[in-house]
Amino acid sequence: MWSIVIGTAIFTGLLNTIPSVRVAVVRAAVTVWCRIRAAVTQVNAKARGKHRIPPTASAYSFRHARISELLQVHGIDPLTVAHQTGTSTTMIEKSYLRFIPSAMQEKLNAVRAS
Repeated sequence: MWSIVIGTAIFTGLLNTIPSVRVAVVRAAVTVWCRIRAAVTQVNAKARGKHRIPPTASAYSFRHARISELLQVHGIDPLTVAHQTGTSTTMIEKSYLRFIPSAMQEKLNAVRAS
């Protein structure tokens, strides 16, 4: 945990002190976002109705969808999800608690059925 905090502090310090690093990070973020928007446009060219991705979808929307999917569909435990998505278990439990019980219930039902 401390290595993440120290790494984040060093990274933030670099962003604040070295303009070329800041520019490189912004360019990388813009490049990633342009790729995401291009993928959304490509999907929406073929998709119809509820299968289209809303034009207001953001990177956060995709992150939220992935966290929800990991908890609810795949039944991944909150600790693993928090680690994979770079957040705390407290945030996962606070924001996504409604997905955790159904995922655990489905796992219990699967065990009972076998």
